[in-house]
Amino acid sequence: EKEQALLPTELKQVEPGDTEVERGSSLAFLAEFIERTPPNAQLIIQPAKGKARSIDMARNLQDPIFGATLPEVNQPLTYWVEFGKSKSKAYKVGVYEHPELESADAKLTYPKYTGRKPREQKDIRRLTAVAGTQLEYTMHLNKPVAQARLVAADDSVVIELKVNPKEPVALLPGHVLSRTGVYKLELVDAAKRQNKYSPQFEFVVQRNQPPKIRLVFPRGDQKVSPLEEVLFEAEMEDDYGLLRYGLSYNIGGGEMRTIELGRDAPANTKQSIASELALEELGVKVDQLINYYFWAEDHGDEGKVRRPFGALFF
Repeated sequence: EKEQALLPTELKQVEPGDTEVERGSSLAFLAEFIERTPPNAQLIIQPAKGKARSIDMARNLQDPIFGATLPEVNQPLTYWVEFGKSKSKAYKVGVYEHPELESADAKLTYPKYTGRKPREQKDIRRLTAVAGTQLEYTMHLNKPVAQARLVAADDSVVIELKVNPKEPVALLPGHVLSRTGVYKLELVDAAKRQNKYSPQFEFVVQRNQPPKIRLVFPRGDQKVSPLEEVLFEAEMEDDYGLLRYGLSYNIGGGEMRTIELGRDAPANTKQSIASELALEELGVKVDQLINYYFWAEDHGDEGKVRRPFGALFF
């Protein structure tokens, strides 16, 4: 027994040895001894930043094993086990994180014809804009990544984002919005770790509607005297404003004549317009047919001028 008592206490192994854990997770430590067990053992933790601290390790029943747990590991550390006058070698614990989106800032540059100034919005994931709007995104991440992309919910579209291995950002430099879609953000870091949760982005694209044209008077086709003055009235409106608008007519199937009745009307404002045709001055004869319609010009999706017209009447 005396010889047994004089034998040194031998450490068999320390678990987990050198390892790497996800930031914020707990970590268990075990010290296993050969045959003889020391009366007590301490786990020494030396964080990368801060002072070292000692944790008393608890023995597992009659087994020659002592254990301790750190409830949360938030930075790299070095650790070793001390027992009596002896201690184990030092081991390292690294800390990793899965890539994660922290915030997403958008800039919208609207088509010139809308007359709207560019708009910036902080941390937004659902956007509504007219077709042709240019979208820029600055996505702030918890760490630099090797790849970032927006993938449509049905996998039909993939939008690659620009990344910098030294900066925790992903950039969408200029994406022209052409259709409504829902996308998920996929991130991959240099160690091939992916983001655990894929934030969802939704882009709602509104169509640039053509002008609305409604004939107020006369209602439908008419029969009139060659001596009359005929009054024509209409209402017009456009979501981004009217350029020019007016009335077109021809007599007896001849050349179409155009009367401009106004221009540069503001957006979403109903314009009431009217015009008179003095049939006697036009030299209209009995049984001749007059065709007429109202028209309005606006900017189409590509910014080009378009001229829709209302129903044709006689």
